[in-house]
Amino acid sequence: MSEPANSTESTHPLSPEPFIREQVQLLYNGLPLSLISSLIIGLLLSISHLPVVGQAEIIYWNIILGVTLILRLILWQFWLNAGALYTAKCWLQLFRVGAWIAGVAWGVAPLLIYADDNSIYQALLTFCLAGVVSGSLTSLSADRLSALGFAILAVCPLTILLILNKSPVSVAMSVMTVLFIIFVVSSSGRTQKELRSQIQQNEALMALGEELQENRDIDSIITKIQSQFISEHNYRDSLQSLINETSETCECKLGFIADVRQDEKNQPYMRMLSYSYKKNDSNYDFFSRVKNSEPQEFRNLNGLFGKIIKTQKPVFSENPRKDIRSIGTPEKHPEIFNFVGIPIFHANELIAVLGLANSSKAFSHHTINKLIPVINLISQLISTSQLRYQHKQDLAVLEEASVQTKTILDDIADGIITIDQYGIIRSFNKAAETIFGYNAEQIIGSNVDLLMPDKDKREHADRISQHLKSGNSKIIGVAREVIGIRRNGKHFPMDLMVSKVTQKGEPLFIGVVRDISEKINLLDAHNNQLKKLATELRVPSHALSLALSILESSINQNSLGNCVSIVRSARAEQSKLQEKIQSITSDGNKTKISAQDLKEISAFEAIQYWVDSYRHIASFRGVKLALVNNLHDEVILATESHLEKSIIYLLNLAIECNQEGDDIKIFLDQSKGKVRIYFVVKNRDYFDSVLNKSQWEFHKKEFLRYSSVLETEKIAIADSAEQYDVVYINFLLAITK
Repeated sequence: MSEPANSTESTHPLSPEPFIREQVQLLYNGLPLSLISSLIIGLLLSISHLPVVGQAEIIYWNIILGVTLILRLILWQFWLNAGALYTAKCWLQLFRVGAWIAGVAWGVAPLLIYADDNSIYQALLTFCLAGVVSGSLTSLSADRLSALGFAILAVCPLTILLILNKSPVSVAMSVMTVLFIIFVVSSSGRTQKELRSQIQQNEALMALGEELQENRDIDSIITKIQSQFISEHNYRDSLQSLINETSETCECKLGFIADVRQDEKNQPYMRMLSYSYKKNDSNYDFFSRVKNSEPQEFRNLNGLFGKIIKTQKPVFSENPRKDIRSIGTPEKHPEIFNFVGIPIFHANELIAVLGLANSSKAFSHHTINKLIPVINLISQLISTSQLRYQHKQDLAVLEEASVQTKTILDDIADGIITIDQYGIIRSFNKAAETIFGYNAEQIIGSNVDLLMPDKDKREHADRISQHLKSGNSKIIGVAREVIGIRRNGKHFPMDLMVSKVTQKGEPLFIGVVRDISEKINLLDAHNNQLKKLATELRVPSHALSLALSILESSINQNSLGNCVSIVRSARAEQSKLQEKIQSITSDGNKTKISAQDLKEISAFEAIQYWVDSYRHIASFRGVKLALVNNLHDEVILATESHLEKSIIYLLNLAIECNQEGDDIKIFLDQSKGKVRIYFVVKNRDYFDSVLNKSQWEFHKKEFLRYSSVLETEKIAIADSAEQYDVVYINFLLAITK
């Protein structure tokens, strides 16, 4: 169905209906005067001709003229009382017939009352007819056919009669008749042209007035709805008021506003937001039921609604019931007689549809032009509501993220403190509260100097200042061991790492602190234990060494040869004891443990996990792994990553250094105050090649960094006269209270 054209544009020709209505109005308004003048002229003509014409002819003519006048009078009365029942064109046709009958009645006059031998009465008759015809121009000039038909029918019979009687004035009368008819035609045409121009101007003024009134009505609606939305902040109620007002202004009985959404498959569909209806309307039951239920959705894009979404252009339908694009209406939906659907955009995106139906006027593009302010307001309301909804979602997400972040920060074992560039504390998590003894509410807003000893405050301020000026500082991203002050005034050691972020263009420093008091105490206790052991063994060892020296000297002097071997053996054992003491002392002196890296780990559980994990790897090589645990619940000091790498390296060596079919036993034992993990080497050739590789030396050096040892040793195996090499790793044993 083609879209209707805009009939209100000034460049279009005048519609015939208004012109005909104006013609009819002018013709029938002038009819009473015309009837009266015709009656007077007819009486004067009849009375004047009584002396020269027979009474019967005058009576006949008066009957004809009287009947004609009565018929036209009845037509005039009928028009006054029933003018709205018939079309203007029908009344025009009836008037023309009446005018032509009147012309015939006046044209019959020369045939009945013509004085053959009396030129004076002939002139009087001619003068009366000329007067009647001239007078008709006043009342009939609005319609060319009525004036022309009346003039021809009234004048031509007299002209023909004069010509037939060979009157001296017949030629002049004929010429006068022709000129008179021409004058009537031109005068009527000029009158009609002026009438048309006047009607067109009146219509343009009326259209302009209607357009101005419509614009005022639309502006009033826009102002009202905007005020409602600003005061109530409810876009659904505002849209409902808007569609009600718009439908009333456009003289539409039905209307709706729907937003356009995307489903899970990114297919568009419409969701109704508001309908226009009144409680006293027959459509109230249907729309009130729809309004109170879930929002009505239209996902079938094969109908008129789908045409709007697919083409993103206005859709007009003069008869949706017979429109091939229509797929019908929902059950009990009011019948639709005409329809227009208008797409509404925001930032070139289709977001809504405005629909109007059952209007008393035909829909056109003029309707859309008139509703542009309404369309823009709908776009603003829906886009604003979408932005508000998105804003609420973003706030909810931010709030949830903030809660999650706070929960995470509160659950972290390390203290997290944020400060600004002036050293003012901005946040303080639960762990920081536990470490320093302050509640977050008490400390936030204070200077971070409150948590530092006096000797560190200036250094911290200088480093922050240096970083802000140059961007280079050793405090960012570097872990340091510093001293902190608790709320009770006690000093304690802690690890501190500072990082920096930018928030709203301002630097924000994040400090991660960890209380290492227990680990420092543990390491001190361990070192003290080693030193104490070394001190206790050193005195007996020196005493034993002196006694053996004296004994050996005495034996040599007394030539007790059979005792020499015993003494030498004792000295050898004593030498070993010295080496062990030296080893303990050396290990203790070389121990360099970072409190930040090392943690307490159950030796048996950690090693058993990796042995179990490597059983299937060993099975590929045809060997079996078994763990021989000689520990109880010993805890070692190590990092999880280093422990993992160490055990994996040891297990790989164990598998490679044994032959297919061997049972590989991984021993877990204590040795020299440490936890030792070792295995017996059976594939000597492979093992010798391993010792020559750089990887072995690398691991030995790497293990020393973590106070652990990778080494080999020969041991004797029970029920065997041979000695075997073992590969072992030592880890620090945690000293627990």
